[in-house]
Order: sequence, then C-alpha cells, then structure tokens
Amino acid sequence: MSWKRIWGVMLRHLFNFNHSLDRWIDAFYWPFFDLVVWGLAFAALKGDVHSHITMILSAVVLWYVLWRGQYEISLNLLEEFWDSNLVNLLGSPLKLSEWVVS
Repeated sequence: MSWKRIWGVMLRHLFNFNHSLDRWIDAFYWPFFDLVVWGLAFAALKGDVHSHITMILSAVVLWYVLWRGQYEISLNLLEEFWDSNLVNLLGSPLKLSEWVVS
C-alpha cells in the first residue's frame, strides 16, 4: 500500500466534502441530533436503566460508524461514475484496497 496514493484520493474527496453542505449535515448534524434525542429519551426514564442507556447509546454510535463507512464508500464510488473518473482510477496503479482505505 502506498500512502501517497491513499492521501491523493483522500484529498480529492475532502475537496468535494468542503463544497457540499449536504455532506456536512450528513456527517455531523444528524449523528449529533440522533445521539441527543436518544440520550434525552433514555435519560427521561427513571430507575435502574443506566446500563441499558449506555448499551443503546453505544449501539447507536456503532451503527453510525458502520453506516457512515458504507455510505461514504458507495457515495464516492457513485461520484467516480458521475465524474467519468472510474476509468482513470482503474488505469492508475491505485489498488482497490487503497481506494477503500482512502
């Protein structure tokens, strides 16, 4: 794996990330909003449910980590199709594992 190629693809997608308000909202606002809503909903329950609260909140965090990873990979692949850049990526020395890591 070449870290220069990984950094190059990451930099390309970071530039696209800065130009889209939708991506910022998807990446930061909705996960924060869901954690606050779930946290307040379970904090409103009285009694000995603190272990259940932490379990569900950690499940929400894990869900967002997995979902964001899947979402970013599929969205970036779709952008490569839209930009007609997939042929350039396949013709370059970039490996599939490097593209997934980036």
